[in-house]
Amino acid sequence: MKKKILSLILVLALAFSLTTSAFAADTSSATSRWLNISKKSVTEIVNISSNPVSKLYLRLLFGTNGLFSEQMKTVQSITRLNDNIYMLNYQYDYDIDDLLERGTDSIADFLAYASGHLMFGKVNFKLKLDDLGCSAFTCFNEDGDRLMGRNFDYKDAPCFVVWTNPNDGYASVSMVDANMMLFGDVNKPRSAVKDMQVLLAPYLALDGINEKGLSMGVLQVKADGTEQDNGKTDIITTVAIRAVLDKCADVQEAIDLLSAFDMHDMMSSCSYHYQLSDAKGNSCVIEYIDNEMRVIWADSESRTQAVTNFFLSPDGVEDEPQGEERYETIMTKLSASDGILSETGAMKLLNSVHLNYRHHSYPWYVTTLWSAVYNSNDLTMNLCVRMDYDTVYQFSPLNAGKASVLPDNAGIADYVQAPD
Repeated sequence: MKKKILSLILVLALAFSLTTSAFAADTSSATSRWLNISKKSVTEIVNISSNPVSKLYLRLLFGTNGLFSEQMKTVQSITRLNDNIYMLNYQYDYDIDDLLERGTDSIADFLAYASGHLMFGKVNFKLKLDDLGCSAFTCFNEDGDRLMGRNFDYKDAPCFVVWTNPNDGYASVSMVDANMMLFGDVNKPRSAVKDMQVLLAPYLALDGINEKGLSMGVLQVKADGTEQDNGKTDIITTVAIRAVLDKCADVQEAIDLLSAFDMHDMMSSCSYHYQLSDAKGNSCVIEYIDNEMRVIWADSESRTQAVTNFFLSPDGVEDEPQGEERYETIMTKLSASDGILSETGAMKLLNSVHLNYRHHSYPWYVTTLWSAVYNSNDLTMNLCVRMDYDTVYQFSPLNAGKASVLPDNAGIADYVQAPD
């Protein structure tokens, strides 16, 4: 804190000196731009003249002892695993407790909070959201470990594997779509200073697993968005996922946490439901029907379940139910295997329901950006990206920044059945 206060004082002193100089000498337009720095984003700062004064300002902002030095450590931790996968070891304090106490009920409100909390208002963060596909299921492997399989289907782009380890919560590894962060040139990371959007990553998790073995994924339903108003603190979709991964050790704790908030979906034109599983073997889907939270537990005998893009609750009504064939394909396979699949078998099943088709409204293809198989007992995430089922990467919430390639994946890419 002392370092930040000192840096802020130095920055203000520099701005004052520039102001004095500008009035005294009627300086150039570059200096005038510095006078309006409170209205400029970090992206614009970087593009300003590279004169010595500008370099000093940038050092005060981003240097080893600069105002944004901790944020820069996080941005600079990005590593490229391949063209489709980037890894981020998030090190800045995103302070989930502060946001959960304050509450947030919309994307606009969340982005305003994130700008002030993460970058002192110097960056106007943005998000991009559109229709998602997605499939998920839970089962067990031969050793009795709980598995959760999950496809994330959306417009083609790289993905981020993001590790977080908060001081007051559980370590986790989660998946973030570069589309949502508008990150870099054609959604590919380019400039560490320019692309501060990556600081939003902890709050944009779409699925993940924490060190206690609790895994969670979100899926879309074409129905009116949830807008609860029960007098509780407000929360939005992906903030809820972050809260669960950080704060909950099992499915019941996740249910209790979500029950304590008023849920607001990130898009008013659609609703979301959530697949959860834990190391105790529990599995449930959480839905919101007419702004009422519902919990659908896995079948009591097989203890397996599946979810795609329609409500499981019998009284849920969708505008456009999607994924019935994918759902039937998954449930047929789970039934035939008595709910037991190896990690390789689970990845084969995800391959059999992957998506790759031209969107009916937008000028892009909906494709499976990633397929993930989470093991709640071994604390692993097996990952195939952009339908490359010949290559399976493995990650763990306990090994930040580390990836391994699994051997013996023959046959996964050949297991294909055209889904809806």
